[in-house]
Amino acid sequence: MAEFRLRDAGADRRMADTPSLTAYLPRLLLYPVSGHALPALAMFTLFLWVGLQNILGIALLAIVSPWVLHYAEGIIEKTALGQATPPLFGGDMIFLGSVSALRPLTGVALLAGAYVWARPAGAEATMAVLVLGALLFPAFMLVLAVNNSLLAALNPLRLLHVMVAVGAVYPALSLLLAVTATGAALAVGQASLGLALASLIYAWLFVCHLLGFVAFHRAERLGLAAKARLPAEERHQQEQQQTRLDTLLVKIDAALARKDFQAAADALYAESGGPADLRVFHEDLFEQLQRRHQPALLHVQGQRLITLLLNEKRAARALDIAETCFDAHCDFLPEVAAHAVLLAEQALHVKREGLFERLIREPRTRYPAEIAISLEFLSAQYWAEQRKDEVRAREILKPLLAATQHERHRQITAYARALSLN
Repeated sequence: MAEFRLRDAGADRRMADTPSLTAYLPRLLLYPVSGHALPALAMFTLFLWVGLQNILGIALLAIVSPWVLHYAEGIIEKTALGQATPPLFGGDMIFLGSVSALRPLTGVALLAGAYVWARPAGAEATMAVLVLGALLFPAFMLVLAVNNSLLAALNPLRLLHVMVAVGAVYPALSLLLAVTATGAALAVGQASLGLALASLIYAWLFVCHLLGFVAFHRAERLGLAAKARLPAEERHQQEQQQTRLDTLLVKIDAALARKDFQAAADALYAESGGPADLRVFHEDLFEQLQRRHQPALLHVQGQRLITLLLNEKRAARALDIAETCFDAHCDFLPEVAAHAVLLAEQALHVKREGLFERLIREPRTRYPAEIAISLEFLSAQYWAEQRKDEVRAREILKPLLAATQHERHRQITAYARALSLN
């Protein structure tokens, strides 16, 4: 089985050292069917195919379309930052846990609105809207992903500047998307629909990676964020980081082959990670340990990664890691007890009920009293607001009211009073 990496220092170096689009074209063409992009392509194709079978599939299309756009934005952003391998489809890409995840839909909504407005004027007007949309949308996605600004992405002058700076290849990209989209539209209801959709998603991922490639090598000319440049020193650090990761995995594998689990754990504890990007190092290590099916090692690495993610305010991703750890090790606990509260709050916010219930299970026996009270308070909110069982919520709150020294005592009291008034 091919090994999927979140970051490959060798691939990053090749992309950075190959500014010629023609020379790098073979790797651009392989990108949509390599690494994490291939499962995403297959999943998007399948879900879109199912969604287009009948009118009942509209709900599925409404879910999958934001996924496709948000993943595309991630590809452009990562490529523009020097990452030559496809990003993993997961976390807030699946649950759309932030408002920014829905920004690409703004461009789609504007195009749809313009199309509806132009329809009374006849076929020529609607065709003009579609052509203009095909020309502007790639530039819209590029500016949105790299500048992280919806206002900039909606500025026509900025989009025109990007289109001119990309050069002669830009109209070809727009034409490629237009042709594949037209083919998919014509194939609706036909036996070739699946192939047409797969071609459309392939072309879309290819275009996004190419746009990121151009942004990486032509940041100044495009007037995009300077961070798109990857200094040689940083590339060297990435190579060092990959070497450290590979060395650690060799040690772990050797220890596991001897069935010396303590030596494997010691090697894991001894490696702090880095030097290029501590979070990326631990993300890559966590991904590699998943393949080794060692719950105890995954538990330790999951704890460390969750701590890093929460320190960087990446609660959505931390929640994904926690779920993976629970699946591998049912008694998983965060490294820092207080992090259980942060994870439970995130799970409650995004309505991941199964994971929330895992996090708050037996709080009095699994966590210190201060943490247990906070978790039980969240449990009361869960039963009242999401499960609509205020009786059970009040029962949970009753013993918590006696904890007058707890930091959430005022919140607990106010919440209990609000429930009693209902």
